[in-house]
Amino acid sequence: IAHLMNRTPITLSGGEQQRVAIARALALEPEILLMDEPLSALDWQRKDEILPYLQDLQHHLAIPILYVTHSWQEMAQLADHVVVLDQGRQIANGSLNAILHHPQCHRTAHDIFSVWNVKVQAHDPIFALTQVQADGGELWLPQLDRPIGCELRLQLYARDISICLNQPATTSILNILPAQIEHIQDLNPGQCLIHLRLGSEPLWAQITRRSCHGLSLQPGQAVYVQIKSCSVLSAHAAMI
Repeated sequence: IAHLMNRTPITLSGGEQQRVAIARALALEPEILLMDEPLSALDWQRKDEILPYLQDLQHHLAIPILYVTHSWQEMAQLADHVVVLDQGRQIANGSLNAILHHPQCHRTAHDIFSVWNVKVQAHDPIFALTQVQADGGELWLPQLDRPIGCELRLQLYARDISICLNQPATTSILNILPAQIEHIQDLNPGQCLIHLRLGSEPLWAQITRRSCHGLSLQPGQAVYVQIKSCSVLSAHAAMI
């Protein structure tokens, strides 16, 4: 915040005010940092401005950070361990992916998604793509301004995952990976959630009940998943 030191508080933007508030808290050398809805008053542009600073705090401070939020997207980018409260009652407590795949949490989430930790493998400047490596396989994403070897955390939304019984021979989808169905859950009268496993990586797919019935999907079945490259936006790829 060095470039803000000669500014008066009233001239600071919302994002700049949040940076100053964080710096003021850190100046006290706390043993634990409580951040209560720190981004709730900011629009998405300002949130994207602040999130990298919060990620840096998470990885460079030798103190625990307790982050309170209603945003599943903020939680997915920042949290390692999550406690979910509903009406003041704890309904889930565990690792990030355990919480994202907890059946009781789906009704509190606007969108259902999985989180993968990946490493940048290569860039293809001709087609403006970036290749990343996850335990579940390799993915092509829209080009990211990240160095080779950089570790990222991706959000993969269930609505963007499709399922095939056989590996497609001709398709526009770049990311086709083998997977195994772990269980199937009814989401509402017309939708199903398919819990898949790719290596050690969990993945949700949200499909219609008609598609589930038509494909005769069953737990334990080997299938292929398709993930559109353009569905994994750079906004959902944060450094870890």
